[in-house]
Amino acid sequence: MLIQETYIKSATHYLSVLSVYTNTMSKLNFNDCSVVSENFFATLLNLVYGYKLQNINLINQNAAVVDLYDTTNRISVQVTSTRSLPKVRDCLQQFQEKELYNDYDELFIYILTDKQTSYKVNPVKVKEFEFNSKTHILDKSDLLKKMLGLDIVIQKEIVDFLKLGLQKIDNIEPQISNEVETLINLISLLSDNEKGTPFDVDTDIDPHAKIKKRFKDESIIIENQYFNLCIDYIPILNFVENNNDIDSVKHSKVSSYLKDRSTRLLIENKYNGMKAFDILMSEVTVLFHEVRVNYDEMAIKFFLLKNLTECNVFPLLRGESNV
Repeated sequence: MLIQETYIKSATHYLSVLSVYTNTMSKLNFNDCSVVSENFFATLLNLVYGYKLQNINLINQNAAVVDLYDTTNRISVQVTSTRSLPKVRDCLQQFQEKELYNDYDELFIYILTDKQTSYKVNPVKVKEFEFNSKTHILDKSDLLKKMLGLDIVIQKEIVDFLKLGLQKIDNIEPQISNEVETLINLISLLSDNEKGTPFDVDTDIDPHAKIKKRFKDESIIIENQYFNLCIDYIPILNFVENNNDIDSVKHSKVSSYLKDRSTRLLIENKYNGMKAFDILMSEVTVLFHEVRVNYDEMAIKFFLLKNLTECNVFPLLRGESNV
């Protein structure tokens, strides 16, 4: 393996650990991100981009909007764990209201978790100041792309800095894939929300008859359980999907993850749907324990059964009818 690849993978590891940790803490309403300081991000961004950023609290303890500043390059940065569109718009609005464009030509917003695919924010140009959501909203992926083009000596310096700076949280949280993280987020939202339109009890909850195919003798029990869960959770799921940043790409990732894992479990358990489903339930529950996020067991069961009826859990395999 090339040494450059090793450095990039190491940097990806540390930034991903920080991202997952921040996301989990945010769900628990710990949004101050005190695990890392403004000084940490000033140094990190300076190493990656060659800036001369400093912690603005060194000159203004009550500074708002801007966390880091570079008077030489006339650059300002806000570091936040909130990636929502309202957060970005509010930051930009406050920046203009305080006329900070007189001090800085650029404002970067660094998202500690993962930024959205896109932001509906009109480009801003006031005097020399410019803001474009496509280039001025950053997350770890942008840092890693920039790092690819850096000298190997700088890459090593970045990795050493990340290792030292994040030693408090490295190993606290296990590394998890994007699809697993999204699955956790979806079920967390199901567990925490209570709004939505009432469920239509005349709805065909299993149009492909997947429950009957997979659970055979237990299908009547499972169908009744799923129907009762639909009454409670379909309204919540509809609200979550309509009011949170969960796009088709994320749904596709969850679908792929569930198809792959549930198929493996089904084969390993000789097509015993009930046994494989119980194991899948246990595995998802363990994920929540590992990242220390509270969960609702019935929300997990509803979500997995819903994906079963949509053929994402225990999909019918080619030639399976002969098994």
